[in-house]
Amino acid sequence: MSKRILVVNDEADINTTVRKVLEDKGFKVDSYEDPRLALENFKPYYYDLVIIDSKMPQMSGSAFYRAVKALDKLVKTCFLTAAELQSEHYSDDTPSSPPSPNCFIRIPIENERLVERIDEIMAEEK
Repeated sequence: MSKRILVVNDEADINTTVRKVLEDKGFKVDSYEDPRLALENFKPYYYDLVIIDSKMPQMSGSAFYRAVKALDKLVKTCFLTAAELQSEHYSDDTPSSPPSPNCFIRIPIENERLVERIDEIMAEEK
């Protein structure tokens, strides 16, 4: 069975590219540019992974993370970021139980490496 991934990124080109790359590798992908719309349509216990843009104008990545985890404690999450350091977008707004440090994917990233990172994150134990 294909793994289901939710991608939330306010930059249309990044959102589309990530979705297409993952779909080409057999993942089932839903994607949103507006995190508020993504939350309205979020299906608890449906997704295997949620990929969150760390910095969005409508809602911070960590606020989106907290909202998703309140709805589905089991879903794996990772942040997509252009920041050099994770703390650049993940400091004052840090949730009480942040994701693993391995759950940050730095962009730009080659398509094959992106898929490798997603596979690694999906294989990690909770």
